[in-house]
Amino acid sequence: MLLGPSVRPIFTPPWNRCTLSTAECLVELGFRVLSRDSSAGELVLPGLAELPITFDWFAKCKGELLSRAQRGDLLAQRIASTRTVGIMLHHALMDPTNWSRGATFYACSAITATPASAV
Repeated sequence: MLLGPSVRPIFTPPWNRCTLSTAECLVELGFRVLSRDSSAGELVLPGLAELPITFDWFAKCKGELLSRAQRGDLLAQRIASTRTVGIMLHHALMDPTNWSRGATFYACSAITATPASAV
């Protein structure tokens, strides 16, 4: 990869837009993981694992951000219902409190290696 070993070969497309042609180019460029919203559907492509986003850190209901407790309940549901949970962290919205909460969640989670996280 052009950016060196400190950058993991994971691609998250803007607005979840990624065609099969784009995915083929990603494989050619050395990317090994594609991470986008689970509603985008799976692109089955040898050499490219997918880590679907199943939880939005800034989830809303009727235009209002969910409370911390509501987000916790939603995250617990996702963990219980799927093998892998991908979390979207809207970088532009993250503040020190959210980064700290995310780090605490990560540290306290029983996260196991998947093909994507092992990259």
